[in-house]
Amino acid sequence: MNVLGTAALGKSLLDVLGTGSKKTPGRSKLSKFYASLKKHNIAKTNRFDVEFAIPPILGPSFNSSETQQLLQLRCEAANVPGVTVTTADVQRYGYGLHEKIPTGATMADFTCSFIGDSEGLIYKFFYLWTTGIVKWDDKPNNGAKPSYNQLRPYEHEYKQRYATRIQLYTYNESEDTLIGYQLHDAFPVSIGEIQYNWGDTDNLVRIPINFAYSYFTVDKIELNIASFKPGALNSLGMFESIVKAGTAVQTIAALKKPQSIGDMINVVNNAKNVISGYGGFRSLFGQQI
Repeated sequence: MNVLGTAALGKSLLDVLGTGSKKTPGRSKLSKFYASLKKHNIAKTNRFDVEFAIPPILGPSFNSSETQQLLQLRCEAANVPGVTVTTADVQRYGYGLHEKIPTGATMADFTCSFIGDSEGLIYKFFYLWTTGIVKWDDKPNNGAKPSYNQLRPYEHEYKQRYATRIQLYTYNESEDTLIGYQLHDAFPVSIGEIQYNWGDTDNLVRIPINFAYSYFTVDKIELNIASFKPGALNSLGMFESIVKAGTAVQTIAALKKPQSIGDMINVVNNAKNVISGYGGFRSLFGQQI
């Protein structure tokens, strides 16, 4: 009786997920989305890391390893570089309808936000970096006194001395690297405004920095076709399948029937043992969830 009851509950669970004998287009899509969540999980925006190589003009002024660690730990937000294929309108036959043809590519600036430190080291770092590119803060005085990198007011430094490499890595929940972005010949083009207010007793100083770069490359972008092939099921005995299915059914009984993609995500996040019993359901009822 227990075996039959567990099997009946498992069958009802399949109906809830849209995999019963009576299927509707909406339920079928939800079941496929559930299977996709189970297999590929979800990427989250709070799992990333940014590494900065110290530019040559600042090498003597900062402890490279200490500064790199400080920048890495205090970078609280960053945007993945964007790229746009530029096009031009042409008329294929010299007349008639216009069509677009690619002419090149433009890349959006890279923006980071840093949590300020009590010694002002992060702000000083980017201040010296920007003034090392163009000496904009030095007023002429008796022939214009040279700056720390021998630049006079409004002189430009050579690019190979102020440009550097920035690396951005994204991770999954297992801390495995998903994609790595390499920004080449990067340098700051602006230091954003910082708001101070006596009434903000609990807020943090945030330093927004905007970077330009020549181009970026992407690591781990090749598609691993093998990872998208259906994996082999774990071989479970009948008794073990029933036990796993029963555990999952007890958990799912307290969950509401998913009506949307958001509900399905909540089911997956809050009922991990439902996923662990997935192989048991499939071996019992011979259906693909």
